[in-house]
Amino acid sequence: MPRLKQFDEEAILNKAMELFWKKGFHGTSMQDLVDHLGINRASLYNTFGDKKSLFESALSRYREINTGVLNRLLEAEPSVKEALFKMLSLSVEQSLADPDSKGCFVVNTTAGSMSGDEDTKCTLEQNKEHITGLLLKLLEKGVLKGEIPPDKNLPELASFLFTVYNGMNVIARIKPQREELYGVIRTALSVLD
Repeated sequence: MPRLKQFDEEAILNKAMELFWKKGFHGTSMQDLVDHLGINRASLYNTFGDKKSLFESALSRYREINTGVLNRLLEAEPSVKEALFKMLSLSVEQSLADPDSKGCFVVNTTAGSMSGDEDTKCTLEQNKEHITGLLLKLLEKGVLKGEIPPDKNLPELASFLFTVYNGMNVIARIKPQREELYGVIRTALSVLD
């Protein structure tokens, strides 16, 4: 008779996500995972596959959570400029509140050596396309509402805002400074006038 799993896969995946987010793929050993997750290697391999597969699942889980938060935030705010301000300031406040200065898991992966891996690169490209697409839709809404001049190049602005968002997450890992990061936000949003 097969043994039943004695753990919650989603909870384990969330814990793996936190560990990979903090230490990165290369900085996390299988023993780190076993110790942190509290399950044995055999169960880990049987449930999630190898370390790379678990990393990919953790990265996808992070994207799922983050995208959900971002979608809700951008859709809830009637003002397009205020929605963008809230998106960027949420990133700042999360960075300032994080004692580990982890930054963004996706940004860390993009900047790290995992970005050369084709599966991971595909995930990162999908993330960029998705978030840039959300920003483009939001900017189009801003033009329709009269908040953004109609002569602006919206695809370029969406790409610019995506780049600012990611760049702020990189800087926040070094030594997050509230005033500096809010200055970046103000400057970035000034291009919408």
